[in-house]
Amino acid sequence: MSIGAAQAADPVVAGADLLVARPLGLAATAVGTGIFIGTLPFTYVAGQHEEAATTLIEAPVRYTFERPLGEAI
Repeated sequence: MSIGAAQAADPVVAGADLLVARPLGLAATAVGTGIFIGTLPFTYVAGQHEEAATTLIEAPVRYTFERPLGEAI
């Protein structure tokens, strides 16, 4: 196999990812969005709203929707 070629994910790992990790990632996205909205007035005044958005929303979205099935963090 060449370097960089996609490897087939273990079916057990892919199943656990699909049934456990992805729903938890979706929940983390929803909770993070709520926290971001609730703290936005304070983070905006402090100039940290972009960092807060990255941490609370963007990271969980990438973990949940962009990561290949069965791939570790």
